[in-house]
Amino acid sequence: MALSAVPGWGYQFIVRSSMTGLGMAEIVLSFAQHEKSRVAPMRDALRRVWLMWWDNDIGAGKPWAEAWARFVDMELANAKCVVAVWSTVSIESSPVHHCARVGQRRGCLLQVLLDGAEPPREFDAPSVDLATWNGRLTDPTLGEITAGVRRIVGSDGTAALREASAEARLKSHTRQVMALAGSDIAEARDFYDRGFKHSLSENFSGTIAECSKAIEIDPAFAQAYKTRAVAYYQSQLYDRAIDDSNRLIELAPGYFGGHSLRGLARVRSKDYDNAIPDFNRAIALEAEHGGTYYGLGLAYHGKEAYDAAIASYTEAIGTTLKSDGVPARYYFARASAYEERGLAEDMSRAEVDYLRALQAYPPKVEAEERLARICGA
Repeated sequence: MALSAVPGWGYQFIVRSSMTGLGMAEIVLSFAQHEKSRVAPMRDALRRVWLMWWDNDIGAGKPWAEAWARFVDMELANAKCVVAVWSTVSIESSPVHHCARVGQRRGCLLQVLLDGAEPPREFDAPSVDLATWNGRLTDPTLGEITAGVRRIVGSDGTAALREASAEARLKSHTRQVMALAGSDIAEARDFYDRGFKHSLSENFSGTIAECSKAIEIDPAFAQAYKTRAVAYYQSQLYDRAIDDSNRLIELAPGYFGGHSLRGLARVRSKDYDNAIPDFNRAIALEAEHGGTYYGLGLAYHGKEAYDAAIASYTEAIGTTLKSDGVPARYYFARASAYEERGLAEDMSRAEVDYLRALQAYPPKVEAEERLARICGA
């Protein structure tokens, strides 16, 4: 039975593995749609141990409903564990039955029982009875679910690996930032602080004005060049962003951000040949920054070097999955590269990445138009 995306179908919380680099599911938690808030504590209990995202039913009634069904089936096929929540409501849910059937066939089904519900007769798999659960995340009964998943999966620690990777990345980034020179001149620091506050509220003209005053007082103020370069970039003043990046590189040659910023500005100026060495130098200085790989992908994409662009986007996704949620634009860019490369298998790959771009937060809404076109609407 194929999984269809139609109104009234259940939600599936999906725990992602950071090790694949491609966002495949570790755990699928399937339940009736109307019980989303009730089941949320189960999701949170699992999320403490494994990485997670959830299905927002974005295929319901859409031209890409069949593509969405294929996507969920793909996640089910790769999941290490399928958790089916049986209640008086979900016992009538076709999607929960479908997910449980896949899990049982693959030998990775765990059943969770609510409201005294009994699992359907066709399913013979381990179960956890939550008849005494008080509905809260703090109830120790939920530990039985994570223990049950752990027995099936055979391991845990994805969240711990993510935390360790994030800590390592923070230390590396801190080391890079330490290469930036501040200023010993109080007046320059005051102007810079005001400029930085403007950047937080996206008042980039204010950032540029204040940082310019700081640089006039202290021409060796590397942090001010970095912040002003970002403001110039956000203001689409790419030539000025490049100039500030040049100065930043002179002042702090060990800081990857100068090369990455210059590479991004060059990409926006369509100077792809010079952007690529910038990104490669940035990666040599800091190998755990997903945004740099994304920028490298943009540069190759601009040159229509689709194989290299896809490889770079994939590296960006894999690197970011280790420590953060993947930005929608990463999936969207890779989907676009697949679509433009146009190999026989690329359209299905593009569909999956466009769907992921719609699921990410904030969603990449342009993916809807691309999906509709691919699916022949």
